[in-house]
Amino acid sequence: MKNFRAFTDDNGFNLPVIDAPDYIDYRVLGAAAAETHTVPAGAKVCVVIPNADCYIKASAATTPAADVTDGTGQMYCPAGAARVFPCATGSRYISAGGFSIISAVACIVALEFYE
Repeated sequence: MKNFRAFTDDNGFNLPVIDAPDYIDYRVLGAAAAETHTVPAGAKVCVVIPNADCYIKASAATTPAADVTDGTGQMYCPAGAARVFPCATGSRYISAGGFSIISAVACIVALEFYE
C-alpha cells in the first residue's frame, strides 16, 4: 500500500492531484442497502469516489429522511467527487476497523486506501 502524497507546483501551491493508489476496493451498493466495509491493515487514509450520491459513517449509515440537528448526521459523498478520510480510531466517518456506506440508488463506490 502506497503512502498518501499530494503534489505541489514549482511555487509550492498544492495541486488537486494525489498519487495513484495500489490498493483499491469497490462496493456495489443496492438502493438504500447499507454495506459495511473493513479497512485493510495498515491503511491510514481512504479516498471515497462514488458514481452516485452516498453517505458514510463509522456506525450504521442511513440515507437522511428527516432533519438532523444534533451533529450525528452522515458524511455526504457527492457523485463523482473524491472525499478523503482518515482511517482512525474514534473517527466519526471511517474508523480503523470499518465503516458503513449507503446510497438511495444502486451505485458503485471506489475505495482507494493509502498508508
